[in-house]
Amino acid sequence: MTRPNSPSRLRLPLPDWLATHRRTSGLIAVLASALLFVLAFPTTELGPLALIALVPVLVAMRSRTRWQRFRLGWLLGIAVELTLFRWIPFTMTEMTSIAGPLTWLMALAYALWHGLRLGVFLALAEPLRRALATRPRLAPWAGVAVALIYLVVEWLWPVIFPWMLGHALWEAPGAGELLALQGVPLLTFVVALVNAGLADAWWSKYRGQAPGSVAKPLLVPLAVLVLLLVLAFIFAPRASDETLRVAIVQPNFTLAEKKKATLALRKTLLDRIDAQIRALPRDTFDLVIASEGAFPMWWVLDADSHPGASSAMIDATRRIARAVAEGPHADAIIGGLRQDENKHTRNSAVHIGRDGGILGHYDKQTLVPFSEYMPFVGLIPSLGEIRGVGNVLEGDTPCAFDVMPTQGKRSGPVHVACGICYESMFADRTRADAGQAELLVNLTIDTWFGNSTAPRMHLMTQASRAAELGVPLLRSALTGISAQVDIHGRVVASLPVDVPGVLDATVVLSHGTTVFRELGQLFAPLGALLVLSGLVDAFRRRKLLRDPPA
Repeated sequence: MTRPNSPSRLRLPLPDWLATHRRTSGLIAVLASALLFVLAFPTTELGPLALIALVPVLVAMRSRTRWQRFRLGWLLGIAVELTLFRWIPFTMTEMTSIAGPLTWLMALAYALWHGLRLGVFLALAEPLRRALATRPRLAPWAGVAVALIYLVVEWLWPVIFPWMLGHALWEAPGAGELLALQGVPLLTFVVALVNAGLADAWWSKYRGQAPGSVAKPLLVPLAVLVLLLVLAFIFAPRASDETLRVAIVQPNFTLAEKKKATLALRKTLLDRIDAQIRALPRDTFDLVIASEGAFPMWWVLDADSHPGASSAMIDATRRIARAVAEGPHADAIIGGLRQDENKHTRNSAVHIGRDGGILGHYDKQTLVPFSEYMPFVGLIPSLGEIRGVGNVLEGDTPCAFDVMPTQGKRSGPVHVACGICYESMFADRTRADAGQAELLVNLTIDTWFGNSTAPRMHLMTQASRAAELGVPLLRSALTGISAQVDIHGRVVASLPVDVPGVLDATVVLSHGTTVFRELGQLFAPLGALLVLSGLVDAFRRRKLLRDPPA
């Protein structure tokens, strides 16, 4: 009689099928992981699926050579990137003179490069896991090593749009506290750690081990996870009793209007934003913010230093300044293009005071490739002839505006740091520029993405900055999604896409700071050192780790 806990009763038939149908099983694992990846990100908003997205490929890769793992991992990465960034052809067609199959070739080139991350991860993770598994004292830490190598590859890989696996849980309970500890890389590590632990447990089940042995691979990952959550909640920032009332304006200039952009149409758009600002109730708000491109003309901040400036542009600047003074009578931060003294185009945020005076401006520092500038145009001059790609010059000074509240308990100025569109996706840049900021403002245009998942994904990556620094974030997007994000990175309120409106936000300021803000990114570099040490050891013992394993 077979005992209930004997291997023959616990063993599943699937491993035999996997061994017999290697190519088919590998493709099925890739498809399963790709589907879970895509569903976890802004498509269906099923973020927790990221906790199991890597499990199919981690199990299937154990009996394959490094090149087989690399190829299947790269295929997985290409499938994920092409699906999540399926809006690239639409955006390239609408923004530039590039059209047709060439836009899909650009999307494929993007996916080929960024998809390499998963190929490199799967090629390296299995040797490192085996190197630890062959040492009894280190074997329980194999899952931690796999999670670390995923984090390191993702953290080091040069990307255009910096999204990470951890972003999938950006709205989950406890995620904001982990972000405050060490940013998105720590959240990525946690997600990868759960995946690695479940893959080990699943493999143990396949091998027909006893129930206690099946649960053992989960013990160390669970202990590490509990420790990180305890530390995160101990050091989490706390909300203060100080508030700021802000009007977040969403002008909703349509894609067709942005593409046409004749002087007559610009004047119509100017009428629209002027009316929106003047309609705000007087002496009610401490601050008004309006998106990148909300000012449809060209800012002329000092007419005396621009003797050749168009009178229409000078009048437009003065008109918006009067609208702020005569309407809400509050500080305002409004986005738009300007030309500097040398006639270079700048993408700017302009700070207007309560009385309509220009108090300062900020020029965007991190520009969008293939939109605000064309990479490699110095090597291939013909690239500069592509219509729709701007020639914007980057700024070199962080944004630092002081806003004097009149409505709440705060008696002194509130220090505001702002980012324009793309640049707020970068954690290190935002942290370096934040200074003493108590409020983050982001002005953006997501109009060029159309009705896609891109606006939601853009908001997802930017909301993390609030949690990392422990300060609230206000986002004004030209056509949405405009949003209020609290100090834990959670969206408090928002305006949907393609709807003009004003979001009335009562912003709660924070008390204290975060570990990430004070110390910067320490976890990922430490993980890189540990991974490098482990890979060196695995290479030295390569005779014991030949592919495929016995």
